[in-house]
Amino acid sequence: MNAAAKQRTAIPETHVRRIKRAVVDGFAAPEYGTELALMHYRGELTRPQYDAAQVFLRVRAEFVRAVDAHQIKSPKLEFGIGGRPPDPESEIGRKIAEREKSAVHKFRKLERAAMECGRASFGAFWTVVIDDAYAEWPARLAVARVCEALRVYLERGRRSRRAAARARS
Repeated sequence: MNAAAKQRTAIPETHVRRIKRAVVDGFAAPEYGTELALMHYRGELTRPQYDAAQVFLRVRAEFVRAVDAHQIKSPKLEFGIGGRPPDPESEIGRKIAEREKSAVHKFRKLERAAMECGRASFGAFWTVVIDDAYAEWPARLAVARVCEALRVYLERGRRSRRAAARARS
């Protein structure tokens, strides 16, 4: 993207400060004040790159829920807390186990696609996207590079699913 196109897509820094202030004051949702969103507002990430990072966040949340281990408690402590997930051997338990396995598989594939940019770039991406930490300019370039790799990976997956659907019909 050249400088003129970047200026057309970026919003002024005063607007970025207003958005940050609205998040702090509680008038805007917290995701609007993340470092990733601010990079998008400044024009450092395109909309498809930002969306790819959001997909990574969503898939990671599903992964964390899937691998979350439940503590075993005594029956006395569990009284009134609610039920546990169904037994993995039951029909419902098998569906839940399959869904969790799928979530782990999806995250690992996305993680591998992001890691293709290198360990340092992926580390910067993780710091900005997952930890929501401020990043200096070189790290922002690395985040944009990883977001682009994720965008390409997700687009390739969409194309292959469309081609498979066309072949079936």
